[in-house]
Amino acid sequence: MACGTLFTQAPEPAPGPPAMPAGESSAPGAAWATFLHDDCEWSAPRTPPGTCFGSRGPGFQVRAVRREGSRWFVWDPSTKGFAYVDRNALSLPAGLTDEDAAAAPAAAVKAVVVCIDRAASYRYTGAARSAVARWLLSAAHPGDVFYPRWIEDNSYSPEAAIVPALRVPPEPPPAATLATPGPPNPFDTGQVAAATATVAAIAARAADDAAARAATLGAARAELEHGVDQLLRVQPEPATVGDTAGCVVKGAELLAPFAGDRYLVVATDLEGGGPPSAPAGTGAGTGTGTGTGTSVALDRVQVRFVYTQCDLAARCDALEAAWTALAAAAHAASIRFSEPSEALAGLER
Repeated sequence: MACGTLFTQAPEPAPGPPAMPAGESSAPGAAWATFLHDDCEWSAPRTPPGTCFGSRGPGFQVRAVRREGSRWFVWDPSTKGFAYVDRNALSLPAGLTDEDAAAAPAAAVKAVVVCIDRAASYRYTGAARSAVARWLLSAAHPGDVFYPRWIEDNSYSPEAAIVPALRVPPEPPPAATLATPGPPNPFDTGQVAAATATVAAIAARAADDAAARAATLGAARAELEHGVDQLLRVQPEPATVGDTAGCVVKGAELLAPFAGDRYLVVATDLEGGGPPSAPAGTGAGTGTGTGTGTSVALDRVQVRFVYTQCDLAARCDALEAAWTALAAAAHAASIRFSEPSEALAGLER
């Protein structure tokens, strides 16, 4: 989302509570939140009418006061004023996201963890991320939730999240309908008038319901598109190594509460590291996130290795066998490996 030029000077504080008085010893808000990437500080919880005061860069910290829709009301320690920041732009402490995490599993139709390797050795980071972004926009349905994560030096850590979870709100339920009247006595003008009015009211309510549902789904689509845009805008430096095992372990934990379809999508350099409990000699434990011997539960999870990079045939066969053995031991529904030339074709089959 475009938000104007970067500040060269402090923006005007947003309308709302007054700035902290001079000499105040404690900052307002529940906890510190950190910008994940360049993004705006807004004047209102929605745009329009909210306008962008200016942007803050990755690593800049603000105090999170409260959530309002898809944005957080925050206090900026630089301006000592208040503004709103998109939820997907902030890394928040776990305590402030517990409510979101608890609400999603019951409603989710499909839960997906996507792990994208950004190690210097992996040649397909950009291609995989672009393909994932396109797939998210085409595959998302009401109730779905997506967790995009990096495979990096420690892929298990909270900082490995590329952006916060992308949650598609459930489809709104249809409004209650009026009972359809029976055939009126054509010779009773009162009955005819009442039936005609009831039919007209039913049609008007249906039209209002359709318009409200369309607006709700349109807003959800716009929020998803914004989240995908943030996913594409993040530009970190290449990681030293790729801890594929760490992302798989974290992915298993994130998917465990969900009752619907569950996918673990991994775009990685297969030779960068084996599974958490891979046999000696296959490269397990080369990342720093998990080490070897970690127990993984992948009940009913469909594991998809996509944009798979592997250059030494003998070692690739051993690594695919190790990952396949892990998937079987962890009770995964299936596991597949695909080449970069296949992109994400058939991912959900």
